[in-house]
Amino acid sequence: MILRRVMAALAVVGLVATGPAITTIEPPYRNALEYAIHGVETNWKTGPIIGDGGASRGPLQISKPFFQDSGCEFAYEKVDDLEHALIVFRKYMDRYVVPYRYNELVPDVMCIDEFTARTQVGGPRGPWRESSKPYWTKVQAIKKGIEND
Repeated sequence: MILRRVMAALAVVGLVATGPAITTIEPPYRNALEYAIHGVETNWKTGPIIGDGGASRGPLQISKPFFQDSGCEFAYEKVDDLEHALIVFRKYMDRYVVPYRYNELVPDVMCIDEFTARTQVGGPRGPWRESSKPYWTKVQAIKKGIEND
């Protein structure tokens, strides 16, 4: 049932889902947003995935500047592991999507998940970039498929 909903939602935005169908969020994910971002970035693949013309790597397609900005102290190559990629993602978001920043800047314009997803794809200025809107649409479609089950 959930897979049908996710597939239908992804078809609307032009994606094909081959990832796992889930009804509850389980570790290593903390929430549906992390799961959805992984789906959009690499279709739930894991391992040393090189993307963006060599500029990003791992299951969440983390660039070296993103990694450095996160403040993580392990080797960049560790982002090939999903658990390490999620640590980098969370630390980056702790830096750029802290509640005071979101509350002061955009609470009437977009939800916190949209702000976070658009920061993931566009950096600290991502929420204001038009180019980050299609990314949010893809993430949102996956999230809705999970939350509506």
